[in-house]
Amino acid sequence: SIVIVGDILRDDESKNDAGINRDHDAVELKQAGNDAFQCSDYETAIQRYSRCLVVHCENLSTLLGNRAAAYICCKEYGLAFQDATVAVIINPQNIKGWYRRCISSYQLKLSDIGDAICNEFIQVRKN
Repeated sequence: SIVIVGDILRDDESKNDAGINRDHDAVELKQAGNDAFQCSDYETAIQRYSRCLVVHCENLSTLLGNRAAAYICCKEYGLAFQDATVAVIINPQNIKGWYRRCISSYQLKLSDIGDAICNEFIQVRKN
């Protein structure tokens, strides 16, 4: 089956047509993204996280949150906001996703939205 994640279409099967296991590739791509992020190579991190979304990924919320962090570092606040929003929709307990959603909204000069996001997060944490 095909799943739409933000602007990414991915095949929801864990093997491609050649029968190669993509779970291993996804783990390597995610780690490559994390390594690039740690080295402040945010563009490469974004590419690796994006490729991981296409290949396959177990924890979409975390991966989208990671890509949102890289977008923030590249001052791509609109893209960061989109990824962080999807991340918290998938997993409302993703604290870093909420934080990145707030940061990106404030950077986009959407302080009313940022305030509302913070209040929504407080309500989620209470429940």
